[in-house]
Amino acid sequence: VWHNYEDFYGGVTVRNLPELPSGYSFELRELGSKSLVPFIPAKMDSSVNNMEVSKKGLGTFEVPISGNYEFTVTAPVGERRIISLSEGTLIGAIGKIFGQALGAIILGLLGMMALIFAFIFFFTKRKKQPPSLPHAT
Repeated sequence: VWHNYEDFYGGVTVRNLPELPSGYSFELRELGSKSLVPFIPAKMDSSVNNMEVSKKGLGTFEVPISGNYEFTVTAPVGERRIISLSEGTLIGAIGKIFGQALGAIILGLLGMMALIFAFIFFFTKRKKQPPSLPHAT
């Protein structure tokens, strides 16, 4: 669950403070069910900023089974904010980014080693000696 404090919505750029005012609540329930999936508030400050949106992580839901769910946000009277919901966690996204970076680094190192070995092979290759002529006596 994210608070999109800077976003483009309805043809207008929306700008708010990153901190969400008190009084907001979040509910997630499987369609047709009365039981709620527990909301787990964020324990650390997690923000994402890019050219399209700036958002702050508010917490997560651990969905027990796949299916159709209803997400409800209750806001204090007079407050209007953009709240978004995305699949996965910030830690998972960071892990994916670092995993891809590590893969790129490993491939880069393998390529550099191949290039070094190619230079070593090319410059240390023994040149063929012309056949020696017999000595006249």
